[in-house]
Amino acid sequence: MAIVAGFVVIGSPEHVRKQQLDQIRSANLVSLSAAISAYRNTHGALPTSLDNILHGTTLNVALKDPEGHAYAYQVTGIYSYKICADFSLPSGNKSPGMLPESVFALHPAGHYCYQLEARPSANR
Repeated sequence: MAIVAGFVVIGSPEHVRKQQLDQIRSANLVSLSAAISAYRNTHGALPTSLDNILHGTTLNVALKDPEGHAYAYQVTGIYSYKICADFSLPSGNKSPGMLPESVFALHPAGHYCYQLEARPSANR
């Protein structure tokens, strides 16, 4: 009976695993977004691909999700871009472990893109 109650409260091991993978995806997107902004401030333009942000950065960024799928990235304007990931589960109100103010805290299940901006820093 306690085992069944545990599954109801925290979910099956597979559900918990999917939540953890999505948490890693969200955290990776936070790091990628920071690296894109740093690249924009250093080079004066958005990177043309995610591979470009690896050159000359000390940031630890993953270009693939924990299951080996590449994150999608596309420049959509001078300062704007979209970055996409494939999520296993919908996040609900927010992803556990993510700050509520994080743009990456909310997502549906499946392929989802965030439309973001990387404006020049004020001291440039």
